[in-house]
Amino acid sequence: MSERGRRWARRGAALALGCVLAIASLELGLRIASPLLSGLRGGGTGARTTILCVGDSHTFGLHVLPSFSYPAQLQQRLDPTATSIGVVNYGVPGRNSGALLAQIPDYLEQVRPAVVLVLVGFNDSWNFEAAAGDDDAPPWWTSLRVVRLLRLIRLNLEGETDRAAAPRVFERDDKVRVEEGGVERVVATSTPGLEPLRGEALRARVARNVEHIVARVRDHGAIPVLLTYATEHGELFVELNANARESAHRLDVALVEVAEPMRAAIAAEGYANLFFTQDDHPTARGYEHVARIVAEELARRRLVAPLTAPGVDAPPAKPVFLELGAEAAANSIALRVRGGANTDFQIVLSPRSDPPLELPGFRVPLGADPLLFSSLELLNLRGRTDASGTADVSIERTRIGDAANHRLFAVVATFEPGRAPMVSERLVIDP
Repeated sequence: MSERGRRWARRGAALALGCVLAIASLELGLRIASPLLSGLRGGGTGARTTILCVGDSHTFGLHVLPSFSYPAQLQQRLDPTATSIGVVNYGVPGRNSGALLAQIPDYLEQVRPAVVLVLVGFNDSWNFEAAAGDDDAPPWWTSLRVVRLLRLIRLNLEGETDRAAAPRVFERDDKVRVEEGGVERVVATSTPGLEPLRGEALRARVARNVEHIVARVRDHGAIPVLLTYATEHGELFVELNANARESAHRLDVALVEVAEPMRAAIAAEGYANLFFTQDDHPTARGYEHVARIVAEELARRRLVAPLTAPGVDAPPAKPVFLELGAEAAANSIALRVRGGANTDFQIVLSPRSDPPLELPGFRVPLGADPLLFSSLELLNLRGRTDASGTADVSIERTRIGDAANHRLFAVVATFEPGRAPMVSERLVIDP
């Protein structure tokens, strides 16, 4: 090599060494500053302390209104004003432990929680999304503060840290979809040609991913907490709950045991009142028990200071109305909800002239006829009004089968924390 080549090689080596030393110095500075910045945690919700709930449909609150999921009811128990404690629901139906592992770094930067509640594993038995690379980056790499700083800069440039940008779950073209990070996709389905995971293979995969999730949460300065599923109706739930207990012990992680105290509630109230028997997801009443159990355990461990939730003596909610929408295609029914601003609602369709709607105790509407029950499963029939107090809903007639050819009756209920639910007059929908 010529003298000129050697000079360039020395300059290149010096430049590379300088970059390494600069990154190392930045990393050291960030690690030193990290404890000093811990007081900023929770900025994702505006509350002083933020609790992030992650997992699958059992966290999301499948079949129930958003305000009846366990994170929403936990918020009401801990701090209804969300000024001291903010609870964020990042549950996604169909999510498995590998997909959660891939998303958790961005979640932590978006929300900056103090506590992370983890309930995951059920979908690993059939959903192989992210299975080929569950541990998609070496722990040493994702633990670097420099990497976290670059991720935070990216999220700021995308505008995602201005708010708690929870995954948005909705229904379109007969498919449940999730929009996350600006990307829309169909909720994960099983991979064709692969046998469902069971036994040791399932437990090992979930345990491995939960271990990495816990490591990432801890590295971020938050406290991880594992939950057991509320039910043990079936071998799969029994195995997953045993796995969660073992992981909590092995990783020295706090565990909220939900299944065991739920047994007393099941004995007192009946399984069908607390769980949807077709798939074992909790009902609104079941989630009420889950929220109570979680709140009491968090308080017992001194992770939160629970506040007393308000009673139902608050001023009455704004009356709610259900109308036929102006835009209605031949193959769809257009409806408009009018009520209070930013209020959760549930529409119920029924062939009966007196659609039953059970409200006491935060109960989701339930009934015997198939159409009424299917109303709970159609995500488009529930949602939240906008700032003006309105929401437009469109339901494809094919989704309600033969009932679309007959006269239907509909009601809508709106729900506001601390207030009695409001129910509309019945609306007649002719074919």
